[in-house]
Amino acid sequence: ASPVPTPEGIVIATSGNPGGGGKGRVIAVNTVDGSGDLSSRKVWTQPKSSPDSSTPVALNGLVFMTADNGVVTCVEVKTGDVKFTKRLSKGPYHASLVAGDNKIYLQSSTGTCTVLQADDTGKVLAENTLPGQFYATPAISDGVIFLRAYERIFAIAQ
Repeated sequence: ASPVPTPEGIVIATSGNPGGGGKGRVIAVNTVDGSGDLSSRKVWTQPKSSPDSSTPVALNGLVFMTADNGVVTCVEVKTGDVKFTKRLSKGPYHASLVAGDNKIYLQSSTGTCTVLQADDTGKVLAENTLPGQFYATPAISDGVIFLRAYERIFAIAQ
């Protein structure tokens, strides 16, 4: 058993990638097996399309991440194998990704919230735009998604 809640006993760590300059990385580290030496615990690394400020989200054995420029990448938690890479229609993206109801929510700073199917296809289920500047990570509670812009908070439910 993993000592902390991690997907598959793996911690996903990111480093900054300012301006998409190629300096950033996403690294998967095994928390269960290996010696105390961190380098022996590295499972995989993803140098392309890594986020600068957005935090990835793991669901269904997959890790979803977006670079600031709106390039979304999905990899397998255990292997780092890329399942898909696609560009979303509008960016930039600074808010962290969230998951709920087997969907992945990506909020751009210009107000577009893209909803992806949480599988290895990354099918776009919806794309909605609200007015305002969004840097905060969406929050989900009891079937309501909360989106905070500079000017206001939106609560969206069925």
